[in-house]
Order: sequence, then structure tokens, then C-alpha cells
Amino acid sequence: MDLTSTPEITANQANEAITAGTTILDVREIEEFEAGHIAGAISLPLSTIVEEYQKIEINGSVIVNCRSGARSARATAFLRSVGIDARNLKGGVIAWTHAGLPLVTDNGEEALIA
Repeated sequence: MDLTSTPEITANQANEAITAGTTILDVREIEEFEAGHIAGAISLPLSTIVEEYQKIEINGSVIVNCRSGARSARATAFLRSVGIDARNLKGGVIAWTHAGLPLVTDNGEEALIA
């Protein structure tokens, strides 16, 4: 897979797209996702993406995130190879939080980057 041509999106651009209804796909492991994720994100660990991606309902394009952007770049390249309009969140949830954007948890605890 060619990661050099993987399209990227900044945290602020991603926030605008997500607010407008773009799907956000988090490819970190379940424990990382549970510690803190972008509101509305769908958890699909990179280790299961090949087998499970077809179970996710994607309307139009998708933004893919991980912790730093490396795993999500691989996931983005894979999704694009199967015809899905995917973009990588540049810098992952680290960049997201550095942009002042929040993470959430499903259990109401304080969100952390795991």
C-alpha cells in the first residue's frame, strides 16, 4: 500500500467535516478507544479492519483516526484500495487534543489518550 499518497485532513478540518456528518472511524485497539475517543467515532481496530470494514455503514467519505496517525494511515490506504473515500486524521487524537478539541468516553469518566 502506498502511504505517501494517503490523503490527510487536519484536526480542525476533521471537526468541521464530522459536524457536517462525515463518519469518523477509530482504528485503535478497544482499550485505547474506551479511554477516550472523538465523539461519534466508530471503533474498528486496525487488527480487524480487513475482516470487519464491510459491517460499518459509511455515508460518503470517512475520516480515519488513531493515536498519532500511523495506524490510521495504513487503514486509510486499505479503505481507499477497496473503493472507500477515506482520509487520515493527520497526527491522530494527539493532534486533535492539541487543537483544543475534546475526547469523550462512553462511561462518563475523564477522557485520556491511551
